[in-house]
Amino acid sequence: MAQVAIIGGGFTGASAAVQLVRRSPRPIKVTVVEPRAALGHGLAYAATDPDHRLNATLERHAVDPQDPQALLRWVQAERLQLSDPQAWLSDGRAFIRRRDFGRFVASTVATHARMPSGSTIQHLRGQALRLEPCAGACGNGWCVHTDTATTLHASLVLLATGNPAPRLPGFVQPALATWPQVVSNPLAPGALDAIHTSARVLVLGSGLTALDALATLLRRKPQAAAVSITVVSRHGLRPMPQPGTEQLPLLTPQQAPFEPPGGPMPGFVAALGASPGLRPLLRALRRQTVADAAAGLPWLHAFGALREAVWRIWPELPAAQRQQYMRHLRVWYDVHRFLSPPQTEGLVRAAQLEGRVHFMAARVCSVEPGPGGQGLRVRWHKPGPTGGVVDEAFDALVNCTGIDSGGHTPSSPLLRQLLSEGWLTADASGVGFAVDSQLRAVAANGQASNTLRVAGPPAAGARGDPIGAGYIAMHLSRVMPSLLAWLYPGLHLEAP
Repeated sequence: MAQVAIIGGGFTGASAAVQLVRRSPRPIKVTVVEPRAALGHGLAYAATDPDHRLNATLERHAVDPQDPQALLRWVQAERLQLSDPQAWLSDGRAFIRRRDFGRFVASTVATHARMPSGSTIQHLRGQALRLEPCAGACGNGWCVHTDTATTLHASLVLLATGNPAPRLPGFVQPALATWPQVVSNPLAPGALDAIHTSARVLVLGSGLTALDALATLLRRKPQAAAVSITVVSRHGLRPMPQPGTEQLPLLTPQQAPFEPPGGPMPGFVAALGASPGLRPLLRALRRQTVADAAAGLPWLHAFGALREAVWRIWPELPAAQRQQYMRHLRVWYDVHRFLSPPQTEGLVRAAQLEGRVHFMAARVCSVEPGPGGQGLRVRWHKPGPTGGVVDEAFDALVNCTGIDSGGHTPSSPLLRQLLSEGWLTADASGVGFAVDSQLRAVAANGQASNTLRVAGPPAAGARGDPIGAGYIAMHLSRVMPSLLAWLYPGLHLEAP
């Protein structure tokens, strides 16, 4: 029986495990190495806050794209409309809580733990510390050493380590990392509990994580509190809102989210020919957006079509252009790519109108303890003619500068080992690890490994957009035929 070890039991690891046992007609033993008690939660879906919601609707979430209605069936079976009626908009769209989606993923794994084919999914609770090549029972596979003194033998290892926990930016004095009012990882359950309701709070970053943090803080702060929350980012950008009900008929997709092959190539991109460069793509998108606006179509019409095709376009871009994107365009793309949940958007907009939340553009220079060790002294540079370097005082800081799948200095001892020994290499884009089209890890000698694969956010720099549940699931679905064919030579499966 083929044995597969999946390192990481968040959404990526759970989706890979389920797809493997569902797609393989022959028995396969899948072991997921994950320290958390439940599989499928990971960093994003371990949220306990009731205001932390998915930023896309039910039909855009699937553990296995070959069963795209599974979440809808689960939501109906769990009667979420009774326990969370706020999830539903008047037009029928639903943005459920992230914790509920985590429960769905865990439930999906559990129902696939033993398959009629003889395939199984097991959860080895622990942390993988080291991989070593081994022979014998696992063929030319790997020995996985864990912190529980368990050694797991596998023919194939899939790294599904997801995003690392956020870390404080370098401009924050290291000694502040131990202060309870300085929150380095706002995604951790209860992370904001130590911040007093009357505190002057600075939120670093203005993306979806910042909106989640604001939702928590606003619920805890008294409505009449005079002290506001300041949200600062380099460009002052924030996620775009979801399309309104009146725009939905104009955004009817040509193809369902999980219909093969995962999204059509937009006509304005196809017109550029094979392997278009970054600048031609940007110019084409702008032209199409202008043309759409003249025709009464929203900006998301063109952008959404491009987003669905990124997985095809990105790998063809030269490394220098991918680096350029990461340095200059990523922040602009992200605010259009990751739309805010309507419930959170409404809460934050209302707080802005009340003067309880302020968004601003500034470059933070340093964060230090205040005079006498009381509070925080923040020095930043405000742009514009009336700007300059100024100091301001705050009582608390919440780090929402984003999470990164960069592979250069990972916090995981396993990833550090694999990098130092050349089994993994950092991707040329500067984000994540180098992998080929089948998610095979590219070693330092330039060879792609059939026995070591990388999926999810750590593959984002190489493959384009395996971020977000639906996109991760589709990336995995595309490689399943070749992955299973390698485990069982001669096995032929149709690509999705």
